[in-house]
Amino acid sequence: MESIRYLDELSIIASKSLFVTCHGMGQGGGEKIATQIRERYPETVFLSHRSYGLIFKSLARALVDGCSNSILLTAGIRDLPVIILCIIIGWNFSLYIQVPYYRAVKRIGYYSFYVWLYYTLVRFWAHTVFVNSESCIPVWPHSRKMVILPIWRQSLRNKAYACSNAIDRFPGSNHNSSNIVDINFVCRLQKEHGNGSRDIDAMLQLVREVRQMNIRSTNYLFRVNHWGEICPAYHDLFTRHSFNSIVFHGYNENWLNKMSGILVCLSKYEGFGLAAYEACSAGYSVVVNQAFPKELLLLCPDIIQVKTNSQCRPILPQFLPHLLETL
Repeated sequence: MESIRYLDELSIIASKSLFVTCHGMGQGGGEKIATQIRERYPETVFLSHRSYGLIFKSLARALVDGCSNSILLTAGIRDLPVIILCIIIGWNFSLYIQVPYYRAVKRIGYYSFYVWLYYTLVRFWAHTVFVNSESCIPVWPHSRKMVILPIWRQSLRNKAYACSNAIDRFPGSNHNSSNIVDINFVCRLQKEHGNGSRDIDAMLQLVREVRQMNIRSTNYLFRVNHWGEICPAYHDLFTRHSFNSIVFHGYNENWLNKMSGILVCLSKYEGFGLAAYEACSAGYSVVVNQAFPKELLLLCPDIIQVKTNSQCRPILPQFLPHLLETL
């Protein structure tokens, strides 16, 4: 990579974007980052990937008017129709890729074809490729690529968050005075295309280890908390494995203020790991597995990294001593 920049610099680097595509009205980190990007382009037309008709109509009108500005695409694989149209009409386009989509390919099928087509077109026609981390793109050369971390540059100094307002206190320092030991998952648990990003097997393994720890322990009660949307199938699955050791809180944008204990992030692949960064900046102890990129670990050296690539290797003992030290 040529250099590493920050989200507040994106509109300076890609300053001539007439249109910017963005995620729809979701509740994940990608949608929040899209909102931040929107604020950096106050005079730019924003188009949701859910409205392809409006996108094509707007591009056609700009083409008739003789506009020659480029378009910034931030909606991932959903941007494929727009990419193809830009190539046909000869418009420059740049991308901000937040997810390593190539790692989502599980088997040959229509989704794997879309991912292959996406990266092929990006490789040969994109003007500039911005990425959350180096892990977001396969190993192939691109003349203009740059890491744009999804955080503000000033957040490295004053602990402000990319996706929420800075809070006055550090909730991670207010430990639970009871004998309850809280382990938190903060993620969306929904069925995903291809190979899902969440390491469900590792998360279930940790839930079972917590259950066994509660059977053996007499000093502490270990509890798993999940913050985020969850589909009924995963809700039932985690409930069966936990034996009443898990609490589902649903989506709560104020989770940084609400949770206590330690945050554990277990994934098969990650673009950056925004929740882990925010929690670490807020004073929480954070555990991630080997799927998280080096950019996050360099920014937050206090993050604990565990290995989850083997069902035979226990997960909880890898960070249990640190967890008990924080009580």
